[in-house]
Amino acid sequence: MYPSTPTHHSPAYSKVKIFLTDNSIPTFYLPPALPIVNTLGQNYNFSQTAITLINVQKTSILIDTPPTYNSSTLLANWLDVKLGPKPLTHIYITHGHGDHFFGLPVLIKRFPGVEVIATADTVAHVQDQLVPGTTTPVDSWTAWFPDQLPP
Repeated sequence: MYPSTPTHHSPAYSKVKIFLTDNSIPTFYLPPALPIVNTLGQNYNFSQTAITLINVQKTSILIDTPPTYNSSTLLANWLDVKLGPKPLTHIYITHGHGDHFFGLPVLIKRFPGVEVIATADTVAHVQDQLVPGTTTPVDSWTAWFPDQLPP
């Protein structure tokens, strides 16, 4: 059902493969679409990132986060049900677009001790996204989702 070797060229997949060698099946969470605020008076929805939870033995790894406070809170509630008393041990951020990391403050607060991991390139991309005037900076995300991004 799932390939035993990564099919994507990202070095991150080689790390994930290690956790899947016990034949566990990852669980997926798809947050609901978010309405985008725009000045054109048109209705747009933003399809959020599908979130993956890899839950094996003593390790539970969440791949990416939703962008908004409410979506991240809903995800945290879902994680409480899926994990039970087991802690969320890691959050892996795949790349630096805001819709993959803006939810970190909510999840870090909800799951104390969780370790956030990312490649050096991803960390640099995240930092770039937080500077106004860059490719898709935080001010664009704030305009699309006013008062919805975690602090």
